[in-house]
Formats: sequence, structure tokens, C-alpha cells
Amino acid sequence: MNLLFVDTPGHVDFYNIRKTIALIIKFAVIVVDLNEGFMPQTYDSLENVRNLKIPLLIAFTKFDLYRKKNLSLIKTQLNKLNYLHNFINNRNNFNVFVSSKSIDSSIFLLNVLIHRIYSLLTQKLDLHCVLGTILDVLKNKNNSISTLIFLKKGSININDVLVTKTTFCKIKTIQTLTNKFKLFGISGFLY
Repeated sequence: MNLLFVDTPGHVDFYNIRKTIALIIKFAVIVVDLNEGFMPQTYDSLENVRNLKIPLLIAFTKFDLYRKKNLSLIKTQLNKLNYLHNFINNRNNFNVFVSSKSIDSSIFLLNVLIHRIYSLLTQKLDLHCVLGTILDVLKNKNNSISTLIFLKKGSININDVLVTKTTFCKIKTIQTLTNKFKLFGISGFLY
């Protein structure tokens, strides 16, 4: 089993990156500073996660510095999204309060992550591995990209996400050239 951790910048300019990555992840961790509360990009991330029905853990940081007024502000912000009710009733979502000054809270966060990911992987994640070699990447006249792939194991369908060492993209079209060679039209960049 392999786990891929993707850390996206929280800055609002990286909205499209976060939205694209949300299409391939199976579990999300959103980090919220207790002193600052939710930022506009936090709401965007929460909406992406909720719309795609991705299990979620919210890690509230700087627990050692929080003030009760900040906690009530965050509860108000969660209530606006109707998330507090969902977190209480949804066994796939958790909130964890951590402080970087306490090793115990970091260990607790790691244990919660390991437990949640393990239970999700053993419950319902449908992961299938495809083994193949990218033989050629072609840029078409209309600036779309096609990839010639030799499949050694497995199969690829339209709307599957192709993940390589350097990028990921979604399969848009498939053209079978022979039994093992297929031409895939993809959306995204392949380097």
C-alpha cells in the first residue's frame, strides 16, 4: 500500500490546484489556525471536500495559544457551513486540536491519521493499480495532449486519473491501437 501526501498552499491564488488535487485524494486534512479562524480559502477547501464526499480531518493548530472567544468564533464559522452537525453525526470526519509545542498532540494527530486512513482503506476505498509505460506524449493541432501508453497490467477507463511521478491528469478519450497499445487523450499536463 502506498500513501501520497499532497500539501497545497493555503493562499487564495492556489484555488485551482487545490480543486484539481481534490479529484484524486481519498482523505483530506485541513489545517486551521485557532487564532485566525477560517480564511476564504478554507471555505473553498471545505466545499470541495464536502461536494466530493471525501472523509475529512480538521487539525486546529496553536491550541496552546487559543482564547475562548476564538473557539466560539470557529464554532460559529463551522455552524455557517452546517459542518458542526455533520461532524458530530458523520463517523468519517474528525476534529483534532494540536499544538506544535506539545509532542503529545503531534503524536495524537499522527495516530488519528493512521487510524482513519487504515480504516478507510480496509473499508471502502476502491484502488486499482495499472502498470504501464508511457512511450510518447503528443501535442495535437488543437493543443490537446495525447499519450501513447503500453499497458502491462490492468485497464484504464475514461475519467480515470492517471498519476505519474511528475504529474497527474484525467483520461478523456481512449483509442485502442492494438491489444496492448492505447492512445489516451488527457486533460492536464504530462511532463
